[in-house]
Amino acid sequence: MLSKFKTTSAKGVLSILTGGVISKLVWAVFGLFLSKYYGAENYGIYNVFIGYIGIISIISTLRLENVLVITKGLGRVMNFYKFLIVLSIFGSLLISFFAFLISLAGEGETMPINFWLIVLAGSLASSWVLIQNALFTKLKFFNAISVGLILSTITAIFFQCLFYFLLPDERGFYGLIL
Repeated sequence: MLSKFKTTSAKGVLSILTGGVISKLVWAVFGLFLSKYYGAENYGIYNVFIGYIGIISIISTLRLENVLVITKGLGRVMNFYKFLIVLSIFGSLLISFFAFLISLAGEGETMPINFWLIVLAGSLASSWVLIQNALFTKLKFFNAISVGLILSTITAIFFQCLFYFLLPDERGFYGLIL
């Protein structure tokens, strides 16, 4: 039984699992403090932002980054990787534009254009992370994925705290998003 955990793939899965658990624990602890400082309304806007980038980044790549993992040959992998980067750019632009138009057509208060530009940038970054993780999985860079999860969480928390103190009160929630 233990011999199955000595393979590269099993060690990689354990490494990614460890990095994911550590990053989620750090985020849970510091997320509670950030939600207290930013308040319910701003933290709610932040969660809307997270929802938009999560949905747009997945749709913009059509989840084709999963195909990258099973593609044979390094040349094909790199060509498909480049295709996915271009697809994510056009997909994010198109879907963000339609989401913005739909929000304008809806009733009630709409988010400012700055919010939608940040959603576009966030969805691009998120889709590129998904594509990069698929490439790293294909190339068996499991430790890089694990360390990347932890570092991205710590970096996000650091900058959210920094922007909270740097931005004025009326724009403070952008610090949480940035």
